[in-house]
Amino acid sequence: MLNNPILERELLSLFRTGRSFGMQVGVAVFCTLLIGLRWPDVAQVDLAGTRSREVFVLFGYALLASVVLLVPSFPAASIVRERQQRTLVLLLHSPLTARSIYFGKLVATLGFVLVLIALSIPAASACHAMGGVSLTRQLLPLYGVLLILALQLGAVGLWVSSRSRSPEASLRVTYGCVLAVVVFSMMPHFFLQGSGGVPASVASYLRFVSPVPAVMELLGHRDIGQRGAGQSVS
Repeated sequence: MLNNPILERELLSLFRTGRSFGMQVGVAVFCTLLIGLRWPDVAQVDLAGTRSREVFVLFGYALLASVVLLVPSFPAASIVRERQQRTLVLLLHSPLTARSIYFGKLVATLGFVLVLIALSIPAASACHAMGGVSLTRQLLPLYGVLLILALQLGAVGLWVSSRSRSPEASLRVTYGCVLAVVVFSMMPHFFLQGSGGVPASVASYLRFVSPVPAVMELLGHRDIGQRGAGQSVS
């Protein structure tokens, strides 16, 4: 897989674009400002870790939004652009298998996500150094969820791109699918929880397609709409 020429070509073309450079600079600057603005300005230890948890919440949601909004654009235009440039037929007739072409493009997307995550590691380390944020129970699981999400969105983007006629249409459909995965998959549970029966059980499992409940739990927030109609309010 590491010797895949598609992977090498996609990574080089990806990192040479001004858009990817702007994304990397934006993530690095945002994380730096976030920690700089919330860093303690007095020589006192916050034993409760309140400030660090506030920073970690903003940090976690910002990384989630970055992956959701930025990552799908690259795989969504990958295959359809090959078709427009008439290079897809050449790739399919090359010694490379279709599986190698697909995984080369998918792993290239994950490589870009790894770079974005690496740029956020100094800010994550600062959150951990401030206290109140666990490395094994919060930081590492958060990065794991984001990597799985990137893999999921990359696969969706490539699937849409392989069936689209233009990059613009592929982007629209891809972000529609992303909206369905991230937001709409939670809505049935919001309305059906606490009602019992098979539909409520299916809706409860369907919401785990979205990364939002997992990220909210890692950040110490209650799940969206966790209290259902069948639960009493204290």
